[in-house]
Amino acid sequence: MSADLTVLKDPLILLLTAGLILIASLGKFAGAFIGGELGGLSHRESLALACGMNARGSTEVIVATIGLSMGLSVRLFLP
Repeated sequence: MSADLTVLKDPLILLLTAGLILIASLGKFAGAFIGGELGGLSHRESLALACGMNARGSTEVIVATIGLSMGLSVRLFLP
């Protein structure tokens, strides 16, 4: 599998990508929060549930792997 991340140089594509990520994050957060509320959790517990469910870790691993395969420095991915 390979991906061409150079397409993100186009401002329109970058804006659309950022918009899709924002919509996906807000939608998942809202759905988990509302589900927690309907399930009888407190506001605080629903907020914790929504934050936990909104993790995007797998996406970052994929992007990091693609970056490494493109020859980016490993130092970019170290804490």
